[in-house]
Amino acid sequence: GEISEGIFQNQHYVHDDHGEPMGTANTNIVAHQQRAYALYESDKPYRFNLSFDSAKNLETVGREDFAGQLHHPVAAHPKVDYRTN
Repeated sequence: GEISEGIFQNQHYVHDDHGEPMGTANTNIVAHQQRAYALYESDKPYRFNLSFDSAKNLETVGREDFAGQLHHPVAAHPKVDYRTN
């Protein structure tokens, strides 16, 4: 994608094919519905593979929008409600 300047001086963002800025997904890792996600404060979650197959282990599947239901960034430090999880 193309690069544009971010909010902070000298910070650049790479944009995906839809024009959305892509983060680094380097803040947290969570599991949800038997899938692994890497999180960054100003981006959607990135799904990745956890596998015993070394060729696919830690392979990035892509940015997750949960079948078009997620239209905004997520918190990189989510809380779990064990009563409803």
